[in-house]
Amino acid sequence: MNLNELKQAGGFASDQLVKRQITWKKSPEDTVTFEVHIAKPSYGEMERIMGEEGRSKGAAMIALCVRLGEHGDEPISYDQAYDMLPSLVDALTKVVIEVNGIKKDAAKN
Repeated sequence: MNLNELKQAGGFASDQLVKRQITWKKSPEDTVTFEVHIAKPSYGEMERIMGEEGRSKGAAMIALCVRLGEHGDEPISYDQAYDMLPSLVDALTKVVIEVNGIKKDAAKN
């Protein structure tokens, strides 16, 4: 394989978002299901956020990867992600890990 073939095979980050449906369990008797759009950032971007000391890795991952809105045009800020309920963060990070093939240990705070 050459570099051009690797690019054609999708080996590099792109702007394309992946639509996924998540189910957020707000409480034992209350769930919300909705669609999110997940970005597939570069290795360098993921490594940068995983190495930031004093910041929540889960909130950073959500801010980097999760988009809301019909077309995925509504980003979530780090501060917004940091202020989310733990159950919502869990639902969002699960889908980010799934789409991006991240090892679960790397995504822990």
